[in-house]
Amino acid sequence: MAPVTSSLAVAAAALLLLPLTSAAPNDTFTRNGLTWSRELRMNQIQVVGTHNSYHRESPLEERDTQRTILPDTQNYWYSHPALDIQAQYQSIRNFELDIFVDPEGGHYASHLIRELANLSTTPDPELQQPGIKVLHVADADYHTTCKTFVGCLQVVKKWSQAHPDHVPIPFMIEFKTAEEAHAAMGGAAPIPWNNTELLQGLDDEIRSVFAADELVTPDDIRR
Repeated sequence: MAPVTSSLAVAAAALLLLPLTSAAPNDTFTRNGLTWSRELRMNQIQVVGTHNSYHRESPLEERDTQRTILPDTQNYWYSHPALDIQAQYQSIRNFELDIFVDPEGGHYASHLIRELANLSTTPDPELQQPGIKVLHVADADYHTTCKTFVGCLQVVKKWSQAHPDHVPIPFMIEFKTAEEAHAAMGGAAPIPWNNTELLQGLDDEIRSVFAADELVTPDDIRR
């Protein structure tokens, strides 16, 4: 198996093993067509990660309304710094993102919570563009440090390029849809992740940010 030093790994659930550092020339062995070094492997390390790594808490002006459309809203009132700040100053090496499909753009550009609170509902220009969006609960808990999937990946890639010796960073991806209850109140309708075209779009977005040699995928290590 080829050694990796600065690659990032993107996975939907778990990351398979991969050597992290260059192997000494005479300290390798081959089995089942794979060449292994005796260097540190991913199943021999532990990293610190964040859940809902993108999340920012709702502003005070939305909270009274948020209490009426979400349960236990105090559990939503927390914020993370931007992904690169987490990597740089908190040593975070595992990010979790919630993604919503938006092939035509604009599906999540306005937010029900603001309409119900009689606040400005001007559509967000960034959310009007086609592409996968990063949100926690569409229409009810939508504030993020990066609004699009590509944008979030680009933040981490920029940090990665400035720190090329980091270990592989897994991204844990949760596929989400809007809530039926909020749609019935006038919010965004759910768009399910139910066809290969949408999943291909996810793969395309990942590869629009990272080159093949910057990724660890199942095909890289499957035999």
